[in-house]
Amino acid sequence: MANQDEGVKKVDTWLKEKGLNDYGDTKDTMYMGGTPLFNEMTGIQKDRLEYLNEKFPDKPWKLSIVECEMKLEKADAWLKEKGLNDYGDTKDTMYMGGTPLFNEMTGIQKDRLEYLNEKFPDKPWEISNAE
Repeated sequence: MANQDEGVKKVDTWLKEKGLNDYGDTKDTMYMGGTPLFNEMTGIQKDRLEYLNEKFPDKPWKLSIVECEMKLEKADAWLKEKGLNDYGDTKDTMYMGGTPLFNEMTGIQKDRLEYLNEKFPDKPWEISNAE
């Protein structure tokens, strides 16, 4: 049980650092039925940690803040080298809502590193330049 409590603490710390609510969404997100954990169609209730693990399969809370910053620095250097903006698109790209990190249809906000990892699953910034 102590291990699970420690895992919940890490998740909650990460959510707080990112300015997200208990379910990984922006703090002002409203849910039908009051929570995203209960599916009114099926009557099934999910555990919050299970829900968050499905929502964030990369489990970004497992990385320390320093590790996240280092990964983002590598990604940013690669983006700059390729002449791309912070989100991996051409510099003149405009986004509805100002950023591709927020999905206006679902109300879900993504972490930029998580977004880049999904957009570039091969993580080209992690490939050595020694070739």
